Amino acid sequence: MKMFRITKTEANWISALERGTDTTEAFSCREGIEVIRITGKKNGLPFLYVPNVAKLSFILRKHEDYVVEYQAGTHGRKYWVNIGGEEE
Repeated sequence: MKMFRITKTEANWISALERGTDTTEAFSCREGIEVIRITGKKNGLPFLYVPNVAKLSFILRKHEDYVVEYQAGTHGRKYWVNIGGEEE
């Protein structure tokens, strides 16, 4: 069970990430940031603020559907994957 809540801004970033790429395949936070930057908001406008690597990693740790698939090295890059079901 995750202890922190996802804010509205963080939920919008997660939504842009899920619209822009297939999150069931492993991705790094740096790749996720680029997808968020390119995808933008639902109305087509770009985000004024895009999270950095540490912030996106913290957001994905808070989210219940995302887990670390593997980590490159002891302190290396983490690769995230969405394990939750899609809402339809």
